[in-house]
Amino acid sequence: MLGLIATSSTSLELKSLITSQTHGTGFTLVATIVANLCLKKDIFLTVQQSKLYVTSALEYSLTIGKGQGFVRHFYPFFPLA
Repeated sequence: MLGLIATSSTSLELKSLITSQTHGTGFTLVATIVANLCLKKDIFLTVQQSKLYVTSALEYSLTIGKGQGFVRHFYPFFPLA
């Protein structure tokens, strides 16, 4: 069993966005955190970079169809014209 003990707390303040293109944000955030922790990266830096990635993916999201849209996961590789 894995046991985690919090010995201190740190606040993470990054910008937030108002958007309806939020489908998949939770899974994306968790996936980026887990992937980077598997690479043995620092937990605070991992969470900070993951939040920044999800925020940027939301910033560059595309409106497709009706309703709640998706985050744009591959925004760094396919910039908008």
